[in-house]
Amino acid sequence: MNRGNLLMLRQGSSDHTMVFVHPAGGSAGAFRQLLAHLDTIWTVLAYEAIEPGPPERCSVLAIAEDYLEELTTTISPASIVLIGWSFGGAVAVEMARLAEAGGHPPKAVLLLDSSTPNVLARQERSPAAEMAALFGVDVTAADGKETTALEEAAAAINRASPGAGISSQELRPFVEIFHWHLDAARQPWSGLPCAAPTFLVRAADEKGRRGERADLGWSAVFGHLLELRSTPGTHHSLIAAENALALTHLIHETVADLTRQREGTQTADISRLHSRDAQQDRDHVRGAACQ
Repeated sequence: MNRGNLLMLRQGSSDHTMVFVHPAGGSAGAFRQLLAHLDTIWTVLAYEAIEPGPPERCSVLAIAEDYLEELTTTISPASIVLIGWSFGGAVAVEMARLAEAGGHPPKAVLLLDSSTPNVLARQERSPAAEMAALFGVDVTAADGKETTALEEAAAAINRASPGAGISSQELRPFVEIFHWHLDAARQPWSGLPCAAPTFLVRAADEKGRRGERADLGWSAVFGHLLELRSTPGTHHSLIAAENALALTHLIHETVADLTRQREGTQTADISRLHSRDAQQDRDHVRGAACQ
């Protein structure tokens, strides 16, 4: 089922391609903040869901199947780096696994503060924060009510972009998509890893998920600790304008590390460049894995 969700954000000057997978809110808008900082050799594609899919496609596996089918009509998965933010990370891992089964393994998978579906399904999520993040702002709803949350998100967006004139009603379709994707995360999924080099990028300033392990559930999937890296911002602001440069630098260096590994040269510990707490994060992961 080709869903028509794949957008071309920029044509690069080489066959290097990054493919971004949206969070639960469905928008690819936040990824545009990265374009000014990404090397122009990269072609940049992104998935966007503008409406909920049919009930029979409401699962991480079905979404990954549909997105991979659409991707293969555009480019070979073997030439891409898959980057999933939040909910999109689980879809990216599943896409990579399916592409590998078809003989076209991607170069790498980057998970931007992404939990496994099992962890994601039990997290408390704020539609307001999710909607605002898609437009590059960070909010916290005061009373937890969805109507108030949407009003707060719209107000935050309008403060960040004077003249935008966004109303809370205009955000309503995004909330429907948000809930549809959370329903997808609650459905049974394979729980299987991909073989591609996979990196977990944590938001260094995120304070809202202290009850979760630092690996966000991925060690149980892969059978080992993923390489953990860190970037400024919270879960919802790591792609915001003020953090976009740091995140794109981390992406570039992670890909460069892969190239150096293939060539057998020494790699740098890039995570230390992006967070002075990176070693603490690693220690947290090691401790959590033993729990």
